[in-house]
Amino acid sequence: MIKANDTDTVATFDLSTYANLCIMEDRTQTLWLVLENAIWHGISPLDRKGTITVHFEKSGNRIICSVTDNGVGRKASEQAKKGTQKKHQSVGISITERRLKLFNSYYKSNVFLETKDLEDGNGIGTGTQVQLSFPANLPPPEKS
Repeated sequence: MIKANDTDTVATFDLSTYANLCIMEDRTQTLWLVLENAIWHGISPLDRKGTITVHFEKSGNRIICSVTDNGVGRKASEQAKKGTQKKHQSVGISITERRLKLFNSYYKSNVFLETKDLEDGNGIGTGTQVQLSFPANLPPPEKS
């Protein structure tokens, strides 16, 4: 649970089964960046309580980790940034994608992120879903 202050809950989390399969360092760093984006860009602009759900499932020989928020969506988040004085450039996901390319090259693996915009029937953003997919038999990172 994340709180803005002692009384306001900003987001709650639902961690499902297979969570222990994503505890290895590289995957948790990637997962943390995705969660951070969901909080700052999806949930925090809301004028209501938001929810972030983290779901793990095994699909064939892959583990799929889905992070879904019911925030404002990427389009509304971008529009809101244009209307503020802040010139913050969010680079977390692009850095993560570059890290995954290096990781895949080094480990000869196929780990990837996929982002989906969630919308209602009128095309209004109702959140974002990011899926991290990696082989179930992925070796743990080497410790230096």
